[in-house]
Amino acid sequence: MILGDALHGNSTLEELYILSNQLCDLSVYYLTQSLVFTNFNLKKLNLADNEITDDGVQYLTDGLRTNETLTHLWLDNNKISNKGMQLLIDVLIKNNTTLSNLHVRENKLIDDSSISFLMDMFERNHSLKTLSISNCALSERGKAILKEAISTKQEFNLDI
Repeated sequence: MILGDALHGNSTLEELYILSNQLCDLSVYYLTQSLVFTNFNLKKLNLADNEITDDGVQYLTDGLRTNETLTHLWLDNNKISNKGMQLLIDVLIKNNTTLSNLHVRENKLIDDSSISFLMDMFERNHSLKTLSISNCALSERGKAILKEAISTKQEFNLDI
């Protein structure tokens, strides 16, 4: 909460890296309130290697609905499941047109149940250019389906 208060209204911050700090969902709530809603220059947010669950992803997606500057988001090695992945994809399809790089590697609760959401995103979202989803719980068949789905997408990097 202290960090969130300190960052509130900071309009010059363009990149924020908070890795391996055991951030929980409540911490993400305060950060999104302070940064995503009031910082109109934040372009890169790295929250990898924390304790973020689907609830934290919900707070992030609430901010991503209106944010027009964030281009890179790292959520690697957290506790995000298919539900959190669906929340992210939903906001990327319906609201957000600026996020170009999404990293969710090593979230072991993301499995083949997310494939249909991802396929829908590949078809309907045109701003995302990089998706890193390696070392999740996707099967070899699921990975092959995703690779095939992006084979016609130009300038798209899928790290699987």
